[in-house]
Amino acid sequence: MSVSNILIGLLALAFMGSLYAINNYRKEVQDLRTELTIARSDMEILRLERDAARQARSGRQQAEKEINDVATQRNKLLDSLPSGWGNAPLPDECVRMWTYSPSTSTDSSASAGGFDAAD
Repeated sequence: MSVSNILIGLLALAFMGSLYAINNYRKEVQDLRTELTIARSDMEILRLERDAARQARSGRQQAEKEINDVATQRNKLLDSLPSGWGNAPLPDECVRMWTYSPSTSTDSSASAGGFDAAD
């Protein structure tokens, strides 16, 4: 074998080795991109879950506040009743004054859209 053939063989071997290394590097970069995409998706899902939990918590707090406000208003109304009433239930007329149900209402203003005490 001549020296030139050996050099050509070594150059070919070095070239093949560099192609192999480049191919492995390309695969590694592709795997890292895939992992990064998955991580981004996971982070987006976690962010959406966190936002949903925050909104649910805010909704619960708002509902609790409204419940407390209604209970406070009810207690104020009961406290403003004459002392002879005590803890007796409110008459139906008073209850209907604060609720509106189109299915049970017979009032003409209620059938035309009507309004309750909140309006």
